[in-house]
Amino acid sequence: TKFEANLQHALHWSNGHINDQKDWLLTMQAQNILQRIYTARVRGQLEHSEEKGAQKKKQCLHVDGRAKLLTQDEFFSQVESATMRVKVMMTNKRDQTGD
Repeated sequence: TKFEANLQHALHWSNGHINDQKDWLLTMQAQNILQRIYTARVRGQLEHSEEKGAQKKKQCLHVDGRAKLLTQDEFFSQVESATMRVKVMMTNKRDQTGD
């Protein structure tokens, strides 16, 4: 009958609409996964660059912004300790790489 044909048509349309929604859902889930992977990588890169910047700032000898005389004992000892730290870091890196 005509009524059954209309119901069959509505059922096919509804099933098609549901299938489209499933496809959209899968697409959005895939986009979400890709965005999470991307943000995790970018976050890691940002943390790495911030750590590098923090390490460079830690190596600065003029932290208070005032001029220092190169003959002051305190400044001279800071320079010596900084030089020693750099040498130790270089030695550790060399040992880790196996050279």
